[in-house]
Amino acid sequence: MARFLIKLSISPVQEFIVQAGRTRDLCSASSMLVNAIYAARLEFMKHSGDILYPANDNQHHPNYFVGILNLLQEQLSTIVHQVEEAARRSWKTSLSSAFQYRDGDDFWFDDLFTIRWVAQQLSENDSLRQEDIQNLDRLFEARKRTREFSSIPGHLAGEKCTQCGLRPVADLNWQHLFKSDVRFRKRERLCSVCTGKRMLKLGNSIKTAAELASFHFREEIKTASDDEKSSIEKHWKEFKKTIERELAVVNLPDSWLDLEKKHCSLFYESGLEDIISPLLTTDGKIVESKKQSYNALLMAQKGFLKAFPCSPSKYYCLVIFDGDHIGKWIGGDGYADKNNSYVDYCKTFSQSLSIIAKAFDTIITENGGQLVYAGGDDLFALLPAEHVFSAVSKLKKTFAEKLEFCSNAKNQSPTISGALVFLPIHQPLRLAVSVAYESANHAKKTFKRNALVTTVLQSSGGSSTFGHSWNTTNSHEWTDICKKILSAISGSSPMLSSRFLYRLSELALICSNKGRLEPEMFSAVLSVLIQRQCLDSNAEEEAKQAIHDGLVQLAKYHPPGDRTALDNVLHALHGLAVIAREAGDR
Repeated sequence: MARFLIKLSISPVQEFIVQAGRTRDLCSASSMLVNAIYAARLEFMKHSGDILYPANDNQHHPNYFVGILNLLQEQLSTIVHQVEEAARRSWKTSLSSAFQYRDGDDFWFDDLFTIRWVAQQLSENDSLRQEDIQNLDRLFEARKRTREFSSIPGHLAGEKCTQCGLRPVADLNWQHLFKSDVRFRKRERLCSVCTGKRMLKLGNSIKTAAELASFHFREEIKTASDDEKSSIEKHWKEFKKTIERELAVVNLPDSWLDLEKKHCSLFYESGLEDIISPLLTTDGKIVESKKQSYNALLMAQKGFLKAFPCSPSKYYCLVIFDGDHIGKWIGGDGYADKNNSYVDYCKTFSQSLSIIAKAFDTIITENGGQLVYAGGDDLFALLPAEHVFSAVSKLKKTFAEKLEFCSNAKNQSPTISGALVFLPIHQPLRLAVSVAYESANHAKKTFKRNALVTTVLQSSGGSSTFGHSWNTTNSHEWTDICKKILSAISGSSPMLSSRFLYRLSELALICSNKGRLEPEMFSAVLSVLIQRQCLDSNAEEEAKQAIHDGLVQLAKYHPPGDRTALDNVLHALHGLAVIAREAGDR
């Protein structure tokens, strides 16, 4: 009997998740990957395999695992093949259960993911050593550099999927799918894989972009006066009656309060597009004979939206976190207590990451967000714009607290880098996800890890990107600064004028010298501007001072790389101004 240390992974992860048109696609892609690696782990443990990483109670399994197998050497390939087949059956079952597919789709289902594994034989008598994990990692990196390609059958060539752009469009009844409970856009033509992701049955309800963006608005409306609620209810009944008459839609809720369950998009003017498909031609234009019906719907919706005392934010946010130095710690960088076995060290560290994953899940849920994936050392989630910075501050604090025991080690402690991408609800999701991954990479490479990079995508097509290293602030003040600024210039009772950030951007140019801000001059100008732009005569000086000190601290920060301090500040001010402007009417 021989002992083998084994590492097995399923990829690609990032490329597969990026192929998303809706929030549902993100969650389906994550679910397929998680279920596939979980099936592989279960098969591995059936053969008495001992998993070192990740912890067995981690519900959001990373795309790889490390474990030890005791078996005869000639059995190794057979058992690993069985593990591979378990993973392959999992994702094929997920896709095939979602819809009826054609025979040729087997090709795409079989080779949807690449499974890689390496094994290193251990000494029979010796216990697992730190060097064994490090050698395994080197073997695995070499294995990853060995690329494998499959030829594409000629009969599958043709019109490409509008979502992934890789695979041919599935031979399906698209007019029938447009009427299904799972939403398909009028011009969408998806391949079998992307269709399967869209139609995959998930255990929990998946929040839409409109549901995420309108979360804060819906919470505030619950506190509206009785007269306001009565007016809203009256206009909703008129709007509902018009929809039922013009579109023959019969599944709308009786009360506007129940819209959040399925029809949050109706809180937006653009949301009407989700239900007017019967009025459209195949190229997405209004049928000439249906223009009167369309105008009636527009008027009814306008009356409904005007009944609200405020309007919902048009923005929500993608959040990506990725742990720094985690691989080194799994490889033994924190192994100092030689009285404990190295196996126990690996399992203890894995358990800490599992606890972090559960805490991340709770924080995202409490802030009205949608969790896509949380593995402990990484996170992918969507959040309402108004809750992002407070949630990120809690996420960062939780990660640091749960791994506080690592700070006593001689080597670099685990940290976390992140990316935030604020985007309008109508923005193509695939573009935003790609930007989020690029920003996370930017935080690691340009900002040298332990950093947060924020990108604000504008409706006009422009963007603002700014970053900050966690190392330069105390108690996560960077996210606190952003939260305080947004609170001061948005909401029902703003302290500062909506022009405050734009005016400050102009003054920052005056206070700069060769791309560097002069902190003392900037501080003096900022004090005067806050007094002049203050809308609340009763505002406390302490609140004004907090805004002042936070912006001065931002001005003092010199980002690494080619970007100057002035550029970073200007992008931050413009980005925050866009978020505040789109946060709904005051």
